[in-house]
Amino acid sequence: LKLGLSKPPLVISEDHYLWANNQWMLAGHVKVGDRVTAEEQLVEVISMERVSRKGLYNPHTLEGSIVVNGVLASSYNRILHPALAHWLLGPERLMYQLTKFSLFKTMLDKETP
Repeated sequence: LKLGLSKPPLVISEDHYLWANNQWMLAGHVKVGDRVTAEEQLVEVISMERVSRKGLYNPHTLEGSIVVNGVLASSYNRILHPALAHWLLGPERLMYQLTKFSLFKTMLDKETP
């Protein structure tokens, strides 16, 4: 999806979460008129367009969130709600913070065509 905002547009898959209407919401459920958090303020979605892009991107962060084009998004997708996914990955985050070793690093670092 390409969300038109009063800021630069955001291209995001329907299956990723972003902070909209004061809650984590799947991008595919966001509608024109909804408000997303961009650069620490609420910004209205003024248009939506279905687009196709090549590639697959799903970076994971220690915080579970990421800022894309200024918009607050989750590094988690529809498989699990962000709060549950963040809780389940707690041991992985703790181990990485203590040792800089990641069980999932090789899996997550693979490039996708």
